[in-house]
Amino acid sequence: MHGYRALLFMDNEDESLMLRALADGSIDGAIVTSSRLDSRLPASLIAHHVPVVLVNRYVDGLDIDSCVVDNVEGARQIAAHVLDLGHREIGIVAGPLSSSTARDRMRGFTAAFTAAGVVVPSSRVRHSAFTFERGRTEMASLIEADPRITAVLCGNNVLALGALEAAEAAGMLVPSQMTITGYDDMPIASWSRVDLTTVRQDVDGLGREGARLLIDRLQSDATRSRRVVLAPLLVERGTTARPRVNMINRTIDNASVCM
Repeated sequence: MHGYRALLFMDNEDESLMLRALADGSIDGAIVTSSRLDSRLPASLIAHHVPVVLVNRYVDGLDIDSCVVDNVEGARQIAAHVLDLGHREIGIVAGPLSSSTARDRMRGFTAAFTAAGVVVPSSRVRHSAFTFERGRTEMASLIEADPRITAVLCGNNVLALGALEAAEAAGMLVPSQMTITGYDDMPIASWSRVDLTTVRQDVDGLGREGARLLIDRLQSDATRSRRVVLAPLLVERGTTARPRVNMINRTIDNASVCM
């Protein structure tokens, strides 16, 4: 389309190697999807006169085209959903602080808690890489450290899958004994075995808008950067329910009525 061919480069921790691969004059532009907040790659590409668009991430202080989903709003929605169910004893397994997505989702969680007058102590917040193993480890740590927790918000679906396994290993039923949420809504989240409450991102839309921004940049002399922000969608499934404390209280109330 538009006479351009796409090349895929996998993420590499050695940004100098990646820069040499991308800035050797063989490509017209780049769409970068995994930049950390401290990444030097986008700025280095611009310095080498390679047009760049960031998709799903952004880098602080860098005037560059980008396309993202409103992670603050998506996280606020899912935290508000958990609060509306009645949860107040909440834990968080967030992503790494080096990621703009993780930081914005944490901001969204905090905004919902602040609006509801709920304080989540730092001892109930874990920051980790977006991996299954870390989700499992951090969830197990939260369960062991504070048995009062009735809900855990995870920074993405991979962390949530690990959290679900940790809850099962601890003998906890989801959602009757523990509510768990994710973020991203990758296909496995809708599987009946998982049935994860999460936030859906328009991945196709991110790709389309990212490509459009890059093509516009290649075909025009525009100097101002643009940011496209797509709306998130809360998807309620089977891993969220009212907290067990509320269920116990309802049982006691019903018993009192019968007496």
